[in-house]
Amino acid sequence: METWAEIKKRHDQEKIDLVMSFSGLSMAEVERRLGMTQNTLYVFLADRGLEWPSKGVGKVGAKEERRRLSMLEAGMSINYIAKTFGISERAIKNWFRRRGLVV
Repeated sequence: METWAEIKKRHDQEKIDLVMSFSGLSMAEVERRLGMTQNTLYVFLADRGLEWPSKGVGKVGAKEERRRLSMLEAGMSINYIAKTFGISERAIKNWFRRRGLVV
C-alpha cells in the first residue's frame, strides 16, 4: 500500500504532466481548460521549482499589434479584445497602457 507521501508525490507529478502538456497554449487557455486561476497555476508550478514554458509571452508581432489597435479604434470592448487573443482583460489593458493609450 502506498504511503500518503507517495500518493501526494504521484498526484503532484500527474498534475505537473497535465499542466505541461498544455505548454503550447496561452496561460489564459490553460486556465479555462483546467478551471484554475492563472495565479493558482503559477504558484503550483513555482512551489515545485518550475516555470510556465513561455513562448515570448508579452511579445506581439506587428500584425497582431495592428489588429489589437484597430479593434480598440473600432470601439470594441476590452473584454472582447482580450477574449479574441486568449488573454486576460488585465493583460490587454496593460498592453494598451504601455503604449500610452488610456483604456
